[in-house]
Amino acid sequence: GTFSADLPHARAHCVSFPILLTTARVGQVGGQRNERFCNNCFCYVCDVKASDCKGWLDAGHCHAQHKDKHWLNLREATREAHNPNPKKKA
Repeated sequence: GTFSADLPHARAHCVSFPILLTTARVGQVGGQRNERFCNNCFCYVCDVKASDCKGWLDAGHCHAQHKDKHWLNLREATREAHNPNPKKKA
């Protein structure tokens, strides 16, 4: 493998399965594009391994990447939901 493929990475940065930028919001069962992932891909929205992401297809997390405000906002909302009392910097 390659160094970058051997480390955990967001699905959008996978060198084994390059992402196709799209405005799609749902993945396809058996899809051969963004739906695919390697063993080191993580969900951009949930910050869990892609294989463990509950929204990979139904919520379209397979398409999530930082250049789309929809996914960026969803990622921030998901993080806030999991950490409702973040420490504020003074």
